[in-house]
Amino acid sequence: KRFLESGGTLLINNGLGLQTFDAAVRRELKLILPNSDLSPVPPTHPIFSTVNKITEAKYTPAALAHKPELRGPYLEGISLHGDLKVIYSPLDLEAGWQGMDHPLARAYEPDSAMKLGVNVIIYAMTH
Repeated sequence: KRFLESGGTLLINNGLGLQTFDAAVRRELKLILPNSDLSPVPPTHPIFSTVNKITEAKYTPAALAHKPELRGPYLEGISLHGDLKVIYSPLDLEAGWQGMDHPLARAYEPDSAMKLGVNVIIYAMTH
């Protein structure tokens, strides 16, 4: 909590997109920030255009089977003092960063994961 209130940014990646991890993230964040809730980051948020303008994203077959409506990038977050300070990807970014196919993971495909990852890092460093 002190880290976040001092201006730090917390990135949480749900490896494999597991529902049990998702529930744990929401539970623990509620303990740390009881007056804040994760909410979808709107597509107009600067995190989606900091370096790469991202309006579409590609996902693994498992992610699309779970959420067939996915078209654009999807992150959730909590803003503190006007900046997005908790960035949560309920779909696995890291699997895409490895540059390998992970069809059973609820994840971003590598190209989408890389572009979104660059944006997240630059946004966190500048906010």
